[in-house]
Amino acid sequence: MYYKGNFTKNKKQGYGIEKGKDYIFEGNFENDKKEGIGKIEYLNSKEIYKGIFTNNFLTGKGEYAWANGDSYYGEFLDGKMHGTGEYKWADGGKYIGEYTNNIKEGKGKFFWTNGRIYEGEFDKGKPHGKGVVTQSEKVYQVEFENGKLISRAFLRDSTQKENELNKYQLEKAITD
Repeated sequence: MYYKGNFTKNKKQGYGIEKGKDYIFEGNFENDKKEGIGKIEYLNSKEIYKGIFTNNFLTGKGEYAWANGDSYYGEFLDGKMHGTGEYKWADGGKYIGEYTNNIKEGKGKFFWTNGRIYEGEFDKGKPHGKGVVTQSEKVYQVEFENGKLISRAFLRDSTQKENELNKYQLEKAITD
């Protein structure tokens, strides 16, 4: 391992660059640990994280980029996507919403590359519960169970100007 930076009482402290066998970290150290703002590049996988570190872990807001073109910007906890964030796939799909331990969990919005959008609840990474799907200028109230569509009802044409009734129907569809 190689380190270039400040030391206090033989411990890494302040700004520094650390090169390990399969990574390069550039950022802040506190009491010999990655702490605060930093950037780590994993040399074998070509993955990069820029953001907040706490006690050597990706914890706080940050951005992670994979070699395949996928990326995530949002909150991390102990090295995992946790909290709110936006995941973008290289093919153009994306998810904006809540994560728990790297899994879509809670409220979110999923955008398929074909233009379809689902907004609603997620459980264990899959749509689950009531929500709204917009597809081909049509808006539907839907219900999923473990990722499988179990009901769908037409709400409105998305090109229509949204009136109070439609707004009420959409809000009710999401909260019911």
